[in-house]
Amino acid sequence: MSWLWVALGGALGASLRYGLTVWLAAWTRWPLGTLSANILGSCLLGAFMAWWLPRMALVGEPLRLFVAIGLLGGFTTFSTFSYDTLMLASSGRVGAALGNVLLNLFGALGGVSLGWIVTRYWAGGMGPV
Repeated sequence: MSWLWVALGGALGASLRYGLTVWLAAWTRWPLGTLSANILGSCLLGAFMAWWLPRMALVGEPLRLFVAIGLLGGFTTFSTFSYDTLMLASSGRVGAALGNVLLNLFGALGGVSLGWIVTRYWAGGMGPV
């Protein structure tokens, strides 16, 4: 049943992110949709977890699975990264929090670069991927 909660939330979150991105794309060529989803998703995850943690026994794990992992994970994976970093820093592990930021940033940039390069090579040239 846990998978169902995550799947339902993820479908809704991804759909909301898509709608936000399409709507904002009408206003600018800059990827404002992604930035907006990342910032909004992080704010919502922080707010939800702050609300949910003291009530987890009352409201239950399915709500966390639906909202935090499914909905906000589908809306943006950046929210989880931000929450993890906040928890590291607030527990006094500032070096680990900074390492988490750097690894996520350069890991994501490296991953997208690797995927771009490999796919362009596989697709046979420098044309559009």
